[in-house]
Amino acid sequence: MQTIQERFQQFHLDNPDVFEMLERLAVEWFEAGKRKLGVKMLWETMRWERSKLAAPGTFALNDAYTSRYARELVTRHPEWAPYIELRELRAA
Repeated sequence: MQTIQERFQQFHLDNPDVFEMLERLAVEWFEAGKRKLGVKMLWETMRWERSKLAAPGTFALNDAYTSRYARELVTRHPEWAPYIELRELRAA
């Protein structure tokens, strides 16, 4: 059985548009002069947008990946680290 991290890594590889959209939304947030960023807020915005386009009953985004994407944002944009709270991961 795959770990959540392994499932995330596969999802991330298979769906590069997810990170691109998340990154774009974060840029918009910071360009609007906002500072504290809740990645969950962006995740729900993305879920809304993707769900409108998906077939009925299609599962668009897994909440379990939110914390991993938050870490990916900070890894790629270390200047955002003070504004994105990272909590301890509870599952591998």
